[in-house]
Amino acid sequence: MTKGIPDPPHHACCDLYAFGTCNNHHAPIFSVRPGIFAEEALVHAIQLVQQAYQSTTLAREDAAAPARRLLGGTQLSLEMIEALLNKVLDGLVLLPVNPAAPQRPPRLKQPIRGEDFR
Repeated sequence: MTKGIPDPPHHACCDLYAFGTCNNHHAPIFSVRPGIFAEEALVHAIQLVQQAYQSTTLAREDAAAPARRLLGGTQLSLEMIEALLNKVLDGLVLLPVNPAAPQRPPRLKQPIRGEDFR
């Protein structure tokens, strides 16, 4: 006998995602909760990338020449990630959410400098 109705497709995007285990030495400290809207997650990811870019900029100011080149490559990668995330967010078919997602952070115009903190 054959089954007349196929099984529904499996969507693995709604499960809890945990991280921060220190190479599995303890239970996860952090998690991404199920039910987070994609728009909210992308806005938060853009903010995280911008913060990583700013931290890399500060580290690059104090680094020696070989490390400065590596940090420059990291900065370029972070800029590319931010551009990709913004394009994905632009192309996302947004559904009405309650409450509305946070505002998208503005594009970085000028990185912070070490002397801003001294």
